Amino acid sequence: MKEETRKKIAETKRLNMIRRYKKIKERFNEIYRQAPKPLQYEFDAIVMKLANEFGVSIHTIKHALKSDIENL
Repeated sequence: MKEETRKKIAETKRLNMIRRYKKIKERFNEIYRQAPKPLQYEFDAIVMKLANEFGVSIHTIKHALKSDIENL
């Protein structure tokens, strides 16, 4: 594989990861704000729901929520 092709593949993977992380953050905020104030969902419950919804591991969800997307 040529170096140019490798760079394109790496950049595509990076952009896809950033897009996925943005969707995860948006969905987290949507779920969290959807709950009535006294009944706000627990963080772990939302993370578990997102992991099932996006088909990724809990670690990936937590990493997406912690990461600063602009600096990836």
